[in-house]
Amino acid sequence: MRLCAGGLTLGFVATLAAAFSVLGAPPALAHTTQNAGPYAITFGWMVEPCYVGEPNAVQVFIHQTSPTGAAVSSNVTLTVTVAAGGVTGTAQPLVASFDPDTGLGNPAEYDAPLIPEAPGTYTFTVAGEVNSTKVNVSASSGDSTFDSANDPSRIQFPAAVQGPAALSNAITNLQAALATETDVANAAKASADTAKKSANSAKTLAIIAIVVAAVLGFGAFGAGRRKPAPGKAAEPSGAAPEKGS
Repeated sequence: MRLCAGGLTLGFVATLAAAFSVLGAPPALAHTTQNAGPYAITFGWMVEPCYVGEPNAVQVFIHQTSPTGAAVSSNVTLTVTVAAGGVTGTAQPLVASFDPDTGLGNPAEYDAPLIPEAPGTYTFTVAGEVNSTKVNVSASSGDSTFDSANDPSRIQFPAAVQGPAALSNAITNLQAALATETDVANAAKASADTAKKSANSAKTLAIIAIVVAAVLGFGAFGAGRRKPAPGKAAEPSGAAPEKGS
């Protein structure tokens, strides 16, 4: 199964690249070439213009001496590392496009699928070995190399669709708003809990005061019942009764 990007298949692009090679022209219209020993490493986007959110691939061609030299189709172990927006990805293997069983594809072509998710400048670093020759070449997108990733809204019809970056920003803003609302709700709950604790404390103190008042009231009531009647002195405790009475 071949990757489809922007309506073109890898096989179709590879066929075009092969045709350019046969005609003696560079294998792609918007790639950059750097030498590594006796090899010319030509790389860029498989599909240009490059649009955010559309399937694409880093496309690499390897020829001897120059972009129009003999294709190198064996003993190639290369990876590509992509950097964009201050983020550097992990190295991805570059896989040969050529199928020796069917003869389809370009013997010089190696690809790594990639879907750009943010507009702007992209940097490709191709590293590894070609027939034991060390390779480490790098280039950033620009007018003299390969295309930068473009916002697709200008070619969308009949209505532009928000891209991944816009959706990501909207989600981030929503998360920030929810976090603020959550903080406000938590603060309100904390205030309510404090007020509830204060009310419970006041209620407890009121109950204690009522109990103490009741105890004191019962004590006073008991003391009043033990007082002698007016005009009658209380007999001393243990006194003997008078004789003749």
